[in-house]
Amino acid sequence: KCSLGLLLRNLKTVTMRSSILTILICQFSAAWMCAQTALDGSVMALEQKVKMHWDSLVSADVDERKLRQAETILMLLSECRVDEEVFHYAFATWKFCKVISSDDQVRLLNWNVPLENGTHVYFGCVWVHHLLEKRYFTIPLRDMNREVDKWDNRYFDQENWPGALYYEIIPLYKRNKKYTDTYTLMGWDGRDNMTNAKVLDVLKIVDDEKLRFGESVFETVGGNKKRLMFEYADDVSASFKYYPKKKCIVMDHLSPKNPIMTGVFADYGPDGTYDLYQWEKGSWKWYKDIDISVFSANDNKMYREPKRVKKVN
Repeated sequence: KCSLGLLLRNLKTVTMRSSILTILICQFSAAWMCAQTALDGSVMALEQKVKMHWDSLVSADVDERKLRQAETILMLLSECRVDEEVFHYAFATWKFCKVISSDDQVRLLNWNVPLENGTHVYFGCVWVHHLLEKRYFTIPLRDMNREVDKWDNRYFDQENWPGALYYEIIPLYKRNKKYTDTYTLMGWDGRDNMTNAKVLDVLKIVDDEKLRFGESVFETVGGNKKRLMFEYADDVSASFKYYPKKKCIVMDHLSPKNPIMTGVFADYGPDGTYDLYQWEKGSWKWYKDIDISVFSANDNKMYREPKRVKKVN
């Protein structure tokens, strides 16, 4: 009888503890779900608001209405509270560029507004996850300086952004460093009804939540430039692709169809050859007329300029 009574008491104790544990788990799960629902609701509300204004922008038939909607989107993106979940949220309904750097420190939300005269105005918002300071902040971008003198050799800040539509962000690491504040940007510029262009630029995160655009890292025949533009005819396309394993940018070489049209970019297009920018020793080194066959999906080797054959007397 004593053994049976002890067994029953132990069983009752185990049952009570199990019930308490179950209640605690349920309470924790409910609290977590409430917090998650609040978070998802906030993110989803942002997504829905931006989508609503984006749809209005796309359907607008007057420049003024398009630009008004673009400004509203920019305000929503720059004033929202960004944390880890928001930073990585897919925002699948947004039909504009939403690129994240491979080091998870920069997310660039970027769109263009085509105007009635054939030109484009660009807007953007940079979400920065500052890894060293462990915080997030947002910086709005408005298209300001694409036609100034010495455009390819000047620094600009976020207040004087040389607008483009960016589709690639490439972290630039210094030797033996695991952290960077500098990125190469690959972008597109619609220009006008005659030409389009591909753009290479540099973004640097500086103190006090500021950005700087431009860095003298692009090798050219005339010396290093802070940014580059490759302009070509509106009715053709040009490929500019980054290969992260090889640390290089492969691009169509652009030339005029007729030599007498040199400098008239409305006649330019790919000529069947390829050039390359290789990241070497802190700058983008330029190689002309490369062998494109070495760029297969399974090729992990960096591109190296072919060795020159020595003349034999």
